[in-house]
Parts: sequence; C-alpha cells; structure tokens
Amino acid sequence: MYQHAFLFALFLGPITAHAARTCKPAVTITEYVTVTGAPTPVSSLSTPLTTSTSITSAIKSSSAPEQQPSSTETKSQSSAQVNDSLPSSTASSPYADATEVNVNIAAKEQCGNDDRLIMPGMPWTVANSMYNSNRMVGTQCTNYNKVLQTSDKTYLVDWTSTTNIENVADTNDICKGYSNIGIGKNLKKRLSEVKSIPAYYKWSRTIDGEFKGANIYDFITSPVLGAGEEPSSNEFMLFLKIWGGQVPIGYADGPAATFDMYGTTWKMYQGKNTGSGQTVRSMIPDTPFEGEFSGDLKVWLDAMVEKGYAGKEEYLNIGNCGVEVFYGNSHMDATVALDIQV
Repeated sequence: MYQHAFLFALFLGPITAHAARTCKPAVTITEYVTVTGAPTPVSSLSTPLTTSTSITSAIKSSSAPEQQPSSTETKSQSSAQVNDSLPSSTASSPYADATEVNVNIAAKEQCGNDDRLIMPGMPWTVANSMYNSNRMVGTQCTNYNKVLQTSDKTYLVDWTSTTNIENVADTNDICKGYSNIGIGKNLKKRLSEVKSIPAYYKWSRTIDGEFKGANIYDFITSPVLGAGEEPSSNEFMLFLKIWGGQVPIGYADGPAATFDMYGTTWKMYQGKNTGSGQTVRSMIPDTPFEGEFSGDLKVWLDAMVEKGYAGKEEYLNIGNCGVEVFYGNSHMDATVALDIQV
C-alpha cells in the first residue's frame, strides 16, 4: 500500500510497491471515537520563506474502497467523461478570494518519472513521483502553474495532475506513483510542539473513460528524528475522494476504529506495510469530499495520539497531499494550502 519511493536526498530511496488488496469482507466496528474540533476552514498559513527549503515528502502505494459519483459529477453518454466539480458552498470559502501573486517561480511541466520542483521561498515541493514507472504503460504529469494569495495573506499553490496510463490486467492493482505537494517547513518537530496544520485542498477532476486513484493526505511520525518508511514509524493517511474500487492495508480485518471529524464519520483501517515494516492507518470517510476539503489536520493527528497510535513526543517527519495513481485517463486542476505551525 504505502511505499515512499521518491523521497528527497535527505533520507530515503526507492522501494518496491506492495500490490493493493482488493477483497471486501464484512465490516465490524470495534471502537467509536468522537473527535472534537471544528471542521471549518483554517486559513492562517504563514508567509513564504525567504530562502529555498529542501522538502521531504512521502510516496506510497495504496488503495481504498470505491466511492460512487456524487450529484456534483456528470458523465457524458458519448465520451464517458466525469466532471468532479466543486460544490456551490465553495463560494463562501475564505480561500475563494485568492488571486495570483508573483513569486518569481516560472510555471513548470513535469512529466519525467521523478520530476520535482522545490519552490524557492515557499514551503512546498511539487513532485511527479512515479516510483513504479517500470510497471506503467503511459504517462503521468504533475505541473506547477502559479501561487495564489488570499486577502489575509494565505498562500496557495496552483497545480495540475494529468494521467494517461493504460489499464493493464497484470498491474491494475499496483499504484504507479504519487502526484503530490510536499511540505518542508517545520517538519521534524515533535507532535507536542505542533500547534496546528491548516490545510486546504480544492480540485476539479475530469475523467475520460476510467480512472483509478485517490486524493489523499499522508503523514509519517516516528520516535526517531527524520525516520521515513521503517518499522519504528507510523504512517497516517486521510482519504478524501477515491475512484476505481481500491481497499487499504488492513481492510480484510474490518475497521479498527471509527472517528467523527471534519463533518463526517471516518472508518480507520490498519496494518503493516510488509515491505518497510511501518504500521499504516488509513481513514476512509463515509461521505467523500466532493471537490474541496478544508480543516486543521492537527485534529486528526491529536486523535491518533489520544488513541495511542502515536506518541505526543514523536517527530512529524513527513507531510504531503496529492493523488495516488493506478491507471486511467484523467485531468485534475487543484489548489493546495498546507502549513505546519509551531
């Protein structure tokens, strides 16, 4: 499920991806937790850094249960195109007034299997990490477009993810890679030092025919400073929207816990990454997010600490959001704000 294949020169190298599980057993809920904390948008991202920051971000192979198209998606009878458009409530978002700002970073197309742009003066890296490209027939591009700024000085990165990968029977359960935005500022802090993680992910996806993948957040904590995918680490994944019928590690065992946060109920599945040894805990929403997510991700990580899945003195070593890609023909326009505040 979760293989970090592209990580930057700081600490990791390529890892062979684990094939996704596809069985769908009966579900039994063993715990139920109500998480306090407002699911409303958090828009207090700090201003850009003045120097380039080396970003460490995580890649993994994963899958999760298929979610049906909502009323905001339309499918053409002739071309089988799906528009995963934004809900009407987006207009009231505090990010809605964001406009382009000049940060002296030129737009960049990235279609190489390990292309990435470390954004000078900003806390992000835009990465096209196709760590299983040897199992892929086709192309994936992750392009940086521009930076936006809201009236309260929140910065957002505007980017696109374009998938043109054949559905090959022998590899359609293998995640080909991760098209993502990695955060570098204030990583490697103890969870107890982190005050909030304001996050915003807005997308509009068009699918021509079929697409298998998921829009996610991914974080790794560990008692070891700088540890990535290894047995001492804990990996936490938040699935926002899923296409194509995947299931996460541990799905066959049913949910280990259920949480209420960000305005919906989440089932948590857990299991070991057999390749690298870390425990992976994946949150799947009962109601998928249709084109927009906004919230403080510290609420989620605090819930993991409260249940004993991570220690409050563990280090937050990796954080990112993006698209896990399996196959299909799809184009996504996206805007992301992600910050770690200490």
